[in-house]
Amino acid sequence: MTLLEAVNTCLSALGEARVTSTTVRHPTVDLINGTLVMKQRQLLERGWWFNTSDVTMYPSNTGEMEAPVNAISILGFNGEIFVVRNGMLFDMDNDTRFFTEPKQMRVFYNLNFEDLPECAANVVMTRTAQEVYSGDLGVDSSVARLQQLEIQSFADMEMIHLRNKRYSTKQRRDWQRISSALRG
Repeated sequence: MTLLEAVNTCLSALGEARVTSTTVRHPTVDLINGTLVMKQRQLLERGWWFNTSDVTMYPSNTGEMEAPVNAISILGFNGEIFVVRNGMLFDMDNDTRFFTEPKQMRVFYNLNFEDLPECAANVVMTRTAQEVYSGDLGVDSSVARLQQLEIQSFADMEMIHLRNKRYSTKQRRDWQRISSALRG
């Protein structure tokens, strides 16, 4: 889905005319664009198969680590809490921006709207349409219809996420204990 398609779908939900560009000077288009950005960041912050990467970061000569570009959130593998401050990683546990050793972390990235899988783009678009519609016209049956579309798109996205992550009980540490107990 392109950004223009998402904007035009939101405009159609509001009963407004479609546009030919997302940069057109139009107050509703500006509102939709801003809401799309916010809803996309909220969705991607959780981390999905398509925006998550495990990386090892190394300190520079000064002991600082540059934050990964477009990182929304960062989780340390050993329970560390990292945040981005002034483009650099900051260790919240030790209250410092200086590191003496490499750190392994999982990074959740923000992507361009066009790079989202279709199911994720649909979730962002329907959440945006709900927000803009209810802000302009209040809550009515159209919002309920958009909520149903969002629920279905989100369920599709979670199903694809689980399939792509290949979660399995056999990967858990307790599997051997459970398997042995079942054999008797």
